[in-house]
Amino acid sequence: MATSVLAAGEYSLAPDQAGRFLRETFATAKNAETLDQAAESLVAQMRSKREREPGLGYPALRYIDPQAEQLKTLAIETGV
Repeated sequence: MATSVLAAGEYSLAPDQAGRFLRETFATAKNAETLDQAAESLVAQMRSKREREPGLGYPALRYIDPQAEQLKTLAIETGV
């Protein structure tokens, strides 16, 4: 499921964006003590630059993304 989510680009299914994101962030994630710390750091960096995480969100759904809401619910239910 995570691969499918990351395979979606900013505006289309563009795996090159997800691949670039993984390549650029792998070293940071690898050097962090935990994956949670790596994720928090990477997301904070992206937000400070007003960048979007690849594969998350859809331009036509600015305020509520039903797919993202379902993913959040599933993550909470499964403890991810």
